[in-house]
Amino acid sequence: MKYSINEMPKETRRKIKESIQQNFEAIRKIAHLEIDELKELLDVSRQTIYNIEKRKSDLSYPQIVVLLLVLGKISETNQQL
Repeated sequence: MKYSINEMPKETRRKIKESIQQNFEAIRKIAHLEIDELKELLDVSRQTIYNIEKRKSDLSYPQIVVLLLVLGKISETNQQL
């Protein structure tokens, strides 16, 4: 099922956000992203990345979109290798 972000039910958005936040550190490591690289991409501090990984802070929807775009680009690049 395809949605624009505004059409997606709030509960679906919440579940996606929660899943990404619960797995944030693992996602970063699987993508071979260092904390310093990710902080630059998301335009946040190292402390914020740490807090997100420890579930003390939440990702915003714009940060989730950036993260998904970066992961998509990494996946695309890996497929071309």
